[in-house]
Amino acid sequence: MNKLSNYLVEQLLNELNQGVTVMLPGGFKPPHAGHLQLAKKYASQPNVSEVTILIGPKEREGITMKQSMDIWQLLLGGASGIKVEQAPNDNPMRAAYEFIEQAPPGTYTLGSSSKGKDYDRVKMFVAGHANANGSTPAGKYNRPNVNVVELPVDTAPMLYQGRTDDQNGQGISASTLRKDLAAQDFANFKTNYPGISESVVKSIYAILTGKQSQQLSEVAIDDYVQKFKVRFRAFVKAMKAESVQTKEAFSLLLQAAGGKKKLTPEEKTKIGDQLKDTLRASGLVAATLLPGGTIFFILVRLLKLEDYVYPSRFLTKNAASAGIGASLLEDKPIAELNFIPKAPPSPAAIQALKANFSSFIEKLRGTNRTVQKGFSKMYKSITKIGNTLNPSEYETVGKMLKPLIAHTNIPNVTAMTAKEVALLFVHTIRDFKPLSKEIPPEMLRERSMLSEGGAAGHMAHPFDDLELTFEDAANMIDAALSGKVEFAQEKLDGQNLMITYKDGKVRAARNKGQLKDFADKAITADQLDQMMSGKGAVQTAFVEAMKDMETAINKLNPTQKEEFFQNGKKFINFEVLYPETTNVVPYGATQLRLHGFKEYDKDGNVIGEDSDSAILLQKAIDSVQASNQKTYQIRVTDPITLHKTADYEQQKGELQKQLDNIRNTYKLAGQEKMSMYFQAWWKAYIEQRAKELGYQVPDNTLQLLINRWGFGDKSTNIKALKGEIKNQDFLQWVDQFDKSGVTAAQKEAKRPLENLFLKLGVYVLQNVQQLVALNPNDSMQKMRDDLAMSIRQIRAAAASPEMKDDDKSLQFLKRELQRVQDLGGFQAIVPTEGIVFKYNGKLYKLTGAFAPINQIIGYLKFQR
Repeated sequence: MNKLSNYLVEQLLNELNQGVTVMLPGGFKPPHAGHLQLAKKYASQPNVSEVTILIGPKEREGITMKQSMDIWQLLLGGASGIKVEQAPNDNPMRAAYEFIEQAPPGTYTLGSSSKGKDYDRVKMFVAGHANANGSTPAGKYNRPNVNVVELPVDTAPMLYQGRTDDQNGQGISASTLRKDLAAQDFANFKTNYPGISESVVKSIYAILTGKQSQQLSEVAIDDYVQKFKVRFRAFVKAMKAESVQTKEAFSLLLQAAGGKKKLTPEEKTKIGDQLKDTLRASGLVAATLLPGGTIFFILVRLLKLEDYVYPSRFLTKNAASAGIGASLLEDKPIAELNFIPKAPPSPAAIQALKANFSSFIEKLRGTNRTVQKGFSKMYKSITKIGNTLNPSEYETVGKMLKPLIAHTNIPNVTAMTAKEVALLFVHTIRDFKPLSKEIPPEMLRERSMLSEGGAAGHMAHPFDDLELTFEDAANMIDAALSGKVEFAQEKLDGQNLMITYKDGKVRAARNKGQLKDFADKAITADQLDQMMSGKGAVQTAFVEAMKDMETAINKLNPTQKEEFFQNGKKFINFEVLYPETTNVVPYGATQLRLHGFKEYDKDGNVIGEDSDSAILLQKAIDSVQASNQKTYQIRVTDPITLHKTADYEQQKGELQKQLDNIRNTYKLAGQEKMSMYFQAWWKAYIEQRAKELGYQVPDNTLQLLINRWGFGDKSTNIKALKGEIKNQDFLQWVDQFDKSGVTAAQKEAKRPLENLFLKLGVYVLQNVQQLVALNPNDSMQKMRDDLAMSIRQIRAAAASPEMKDDDKSLQFLKRELQRVQDLGGFQAIVPTEGIVFKYNGKLYKLTGAFAPINQIIGYLKFQR
């Protein structure tokens, strides 16, 4: 790590002691609740930075290391601070010695309960690695800067209860567990896992008996399709690094998805099994527990639903020679459906639309973004600079556009079907390419800087709002610092859930598809329990939340139920606060915090929002004494009061100066929007690179690149766009930058505005009271401890000889460390994610130091 990074780490760690890495070596064939108890006990110690479970490779009575790893993943359920690895040696003590031989500088301990004979071996292990002390020489296995210490934990053995044999009252053991397994005695088998949900225990039993269900419900399959969709880019990246055999297996799957090849069930299973390592590498660990045939089915369904995959990225020469058709070697979506008209529109209709095109565009300007986006996608499909639409999509756009041409002189326009309207636009735009000059560039831009988060959506930072002007930003800063915002509420760092009440049951929506048709496909608590089987605490948190809400809502009278939920049309959005699923902020509370209602149309689009009804629902639940349920307390998220900050003048002057510097960099006026800042930033960035390569980018090409890179408009076909570039050096740069440079540049463009509003968040949040955390001081200290633990992990990783100073992950973590330091270090931490506030009728969020802290902790938790 360079001097700057070392300085940042040491500054942030300050007087905190270095954390301890705990080794837990063993056979774990299989792991049971006693093993889990010890691992979690160590992970909960304040001076422990990480617990590493080391599984011996040797098979035991038919139980393999892979099965052991899969079971550990189920038991841990994503618990932070614990990871599972293959041991370098089957003997637990030898594995511990070999682990220390390769360990980076740091402090380590051999995990063991303080009770029993095992602890004698821990003392011997510590003595063998001891540092020299006065006249006492160093231990035989001592290594510089590697400290091995004693760290016993007091855990009583877990005892059997509820068995049908003579083992009740005896300690839970792997040998007894294996006997239960051999006897196929599930009743006794589940006594090895007290406190673990039966669905998880059944999954463990299935792994060990090889009887995992070959069938998944439609709900479960849809859930996996969504998970695969989210991780598909990572899957593609992992596939590129796979063996020829794996790539050929995926090639066969592509052919099957495209209807080019028929495979037997055995071949499908084999292909699915072959792809499990790729799924694991892309973060889809739970999916690797599925049968191969099920994996094959899910991937094919995803490919058919989403025109996702371009086969030539994966196909090898061997695969091509194996019989893959030439059409599959072309860069086009395998599920592409061409829109070929059987009866083209009349020449008179085409000429009439051409003549009325300018007035059509003016009317289009006055429509909502959905209509404009539909036209943009259709135009790009017609001109082949975007993804090809299928017939249904063309028809949908035609339906939206028909009212805009209904009063023109186009022959028989009122009698046209939506499909005929779409065909009219297809032929007119194809035949008269100069018409494209009448379409404003911004109308073809699909800005997607605001990412959507599940069914509930995404709350914007001020710097994400492209419509915000610089004058708005200045007024917002003043309003937030002076406490004069329209409305403010704490933003909670829990898990978000949206539910409705339909046909006598609470149902949840986790994606837009489940909102459609007034929640017909929304899922019940039992379905959610099945979908999340093996997810540990997260499964418990969500399922119990739905059950508690159902119990509470069932106590309301029929009129109230209909008024609040309209049998699936309205959903309540709420935050699940469950201590075992804490992300960054530890609230110390088990609550469901109601936010607000949203009403949806038949297609799953929001048509109304109402936060006041959440208060009315809370009052209704209170009136029937249903607020305190089995697991959760149900409460509305109360507004909070912002006060004028103590250093108002100094803070306002500092932030206003930052804002002016950003605006003046590109000579922008106060009334100009943030979108113009990003437009100017990307224009300068691209033109500078083109200048260095001796090329002047044509205006149209420049704008398309800005749309694609600056505003996330992925509908611009990069292949068609590159065809417009006449300079080979610039073309090569565009190709490489589009693959690997865009994300970093987007962050660079956003950083000045982001830093400004994060600093505003720090100033405002340090002045907020009435927070949800039950013990704010304890919560704040826990957050500081977690950040310190994460920083130690960064330092240990950076000290590894394999880690280069320009490593991308290390560079990312350095940037986030610098942001924490710039925002005020540990003193900037407050026990909340942030606040939601209303300005000019729109909701925004301020998160302060939470944003970089969440990036650091989240990265280390999920990306290692």
